[in-house]
Parts: sequence; structure tokens; C-alpha cells
Amino acid sequence: MLIFVDTECTSLEAPKLLSVGFVAATSEPPEPFYVELTDTYEPSDCSAFVRREVIPQLLGGSYAMASVDARRQVRTWIEAFGEPAELVTDYPEFDARLLRDWFDGDRWPHNLARSARRLDPSNLPSGPVRDAVEAARANHEHRWGAHQALNDAARLHRVYQVLASYGLDPLDLRP
Repeated sequence: MLIFVDTECTSLEAPKLLSVGFVAATSEPPEPFYVELTDTYEPSDCSAFVRREVIPQLLGGSYAMASVDARRQVRTWIEAFGEPAELVTDYPEFDARLLRDWFDGDRWPHNLARSARRLDPSNLPSGPVRDAVEAARANHEHRWGAHQALNDAARLHRVYQVLASYGLDPLDLRP
């Protein structure tokens, strides 16, 4: 099973996790899960970009919680699928490392691979497939915006669906 994931953090230079969005490709509609962390950063840790583009999109309320509670909920959500799962992201070197560091010592979900798969259609040649991917991205960002972890994970899932509809393996896009 694939779980599309996106993270938001304080900065790329000294990243501290702010929020994580997951979309599990289990059914239609896919099952989302989202948490925001209240104890991993101080506002002064955030870059100007994050203060301007990310912080205003945090939802707060029941999504905001301490890391220990968030890790437990994420682990429970992923393990409840009862089948092997892989993370899919557009930047696995960053997102997977940030998540592994965040789980630091807590039990990683037993059914979740420790590495992540890359979904990066940027090398697609010009033509109808690339046009369809760009249209899906633009439509999603127009409707939901960017730099919000759950919305960005949902955008990745949508791009995956578009690529698959053309008979491509979205996780093996070679130029």
C-alpha cells in the first residue's frame, strides 16, 4: 500500500517538524491523516518564508498536539491498515529523514518501510502526459493552495493517479 506524505518544517537549513500530512491510497476517496506539532519548535525557529507561507495555513484545533501524542496517532493510523506500506513523497531524502528523526526512539510503525519512494514527474517530456500532470497540479493548488502538508500530500496522490491513468509507473519515471 502507498501512503503519500508531505511535511512542513521550520526551515530547510535547520529543519524542525511543524506538520505532517498523509494520504493513504486505500480507497476512493483516499484516507487522509494530518497532525500539527506544538512542541517541536519556537516561532523564532521559522524562516521568513515559513512564517509567511506555512504558519498561516496551520489548522490548529484538534490537529495540534504534542509529539508523543502525534507519533502514537500516526503509528496507530498506519498500523491499522494491516498491510505493508511505503511512503511516497516528492523529496524522500528530506521527508523520510525528518520523519525518522521525529520518531526518534519511539517505535516506527511495524508495517511501514523506513525509506520512501520518489514521485517526481519533472523529467516528463513535453506532451499530453506532462500537460495532464501540470493541469492536475495547477488545479489542486488553485483550489487548495500550497505549503500545507495535507493538501500537498493529496496533490501528490492526484499526480500519481494522473500518471497511472496513462499507463505509466509513477514511481519509475525515467527521462
